[in-house]
Amino acid sequence: NLVGETRNSYISSIQAEINNAGEREIGYNETANLIVSVMQNYLTIFNGMPGVGKTSTVNNFANALKINASNNKGNFLNVAVARGWTSSKDLLGNKNAIRLNYEEGRTGIYHMLKALEKCKIDPENNKVNHEMLSLILLDEANLSPMEHYWSDFLSICDTFQNGKTLNLGGREKKFTLELPPSLRFIATINTDATVEPLSDRLLDRASVITLGYEDNSNKASNIIETQLFGGAIPYLELVEAFMIDQSKLNKAIEGGKLSSEFHIMNEIQSKLKMDIPNTPSIFISPRKQKAIYSYCAV
Repeated sequence: NLVGETRNSYISSIQAEINNAGEREIGYNETANLIVSVMQNYLTIFNGMPGVGKTSTVNNFANALKINASNNKGNFLNVAVARGWTSSKDLLGNKNAIRLNYEEGRTGIYHMLKALEKCKIDPENNKVNHEMLSLILLDEANLSPMEHYWSDFLSICDTFQNGKTLNLGGREKKFTLELPPSLRFIATINTDATVEPLSDRLLDRASVITLGYEDNSNKASNIIETQLFGGAIPYLELVEAFMIDQSKLNKAIEGGKLSSEFHIMNEIQSKLKMDIPNTPSIFISPRKQKAIYSYCAV
């Protein structure tokens, strides 16, 4: 079970696996930040200039989690976003009203999610494992406006932990998708003049990790019994280790365990709300405040 020292060792183990790939190396804190952000948010955004290692880090992260097809069952999908995507049909596919069937898109997302559905009934003869974390990478996500083509998923960001049924245009099974609570998205974006800006509505629901060119080559240490992590960790154990429900969060707040974080947040908010000529005040939404406190609590 991922508790106490075992949880620390798991983070170090993931760090070592990523660094052993010989590409962008990351430190312990950066690894912990990545794991907690992915577990607590439906969408995590990797932001940075071209060449800093955003895509390779995500691929190496999936390999370290043992959810890539070469390690375990294929619970990881790398999707290259194209310019000109305008709706969910570019991401998933569309209903053919003449043939009365669903024509899945080229991304493979529909196929993967349908496989996760079937896995619950027939776990042995399937290419995915519904008991593990499932990760979809949207590479170069802001080549097209995310809030347009990802709109079906954007609407469930606040309640993804419960799993959802996505209606694709009909009541029949082939026109619905059962979204497991173990599903997460990572998007890589660039920040230059060739891409679309992210909307406030999207940013309010996502965690953003900015990658720079800094040296993170410090090696992982204090790994106890690395063999413990020879395969993928069940999703429910990851939930217990890196997420926190509302009741536990409330207890942590009432017990004063987040008092220093509250003080820092109040200072930040007072500065953002300062009355400065020709400068609008900035407000942190209740949704984002809750996300910050949940992150700090873990």
